[in-house]
Amino acid sequence: VLKVDAGGGDTAITLDETDSGSVIVCAPGANSITITLPAAGTDHVGLTYKFVIDEADDVQSGKAITIKTAGAGADNNDDLMGTLIFIGGTSAHDVAGDTFKFPASSEKGSWAEFTCVAGGANESWMVHAVSAGAVATVTD
Repeated sequence: VLKVDAGGGDTAITLDETDSGSVIVCAPGANSITITLPAAGTDHVGLTYKFVIDEADDVQSGKAITIKTAGAGADNNDDLMGTLIFIGGTSAHDVAGDTFKFPASSEKGSWAEFTCVAGGANESWMVHAVSAGAVATVTD
């Protein structure tokens, strides 16, 4: 288990392949967290990370927990695909985009699991997410 604590201010980290299999507990406090997945080569298929919002924190107004591919905002060749389930609301399915967000009002216990299903120049990550309080999104 890895803990990302943003109690002292907005926090950004980059994961690597040695973190695969970890549960990453995100404690946003009153701040934002940005997590970058590792660049996945063709030999990195199967990398898996699970993210959960800490039991003590909901995501505050104007803040977010963002999880993005290494190429997000640069080459936009990577894709996150999967199903985003919103408790008490509408589920979404997205097959394009490289940036996932738990937006403001996402509640503690909301979680997302990312698994690399294709590496290289056009990475693909399978995402399963369950959120409460706000709808998680995938965008470019």
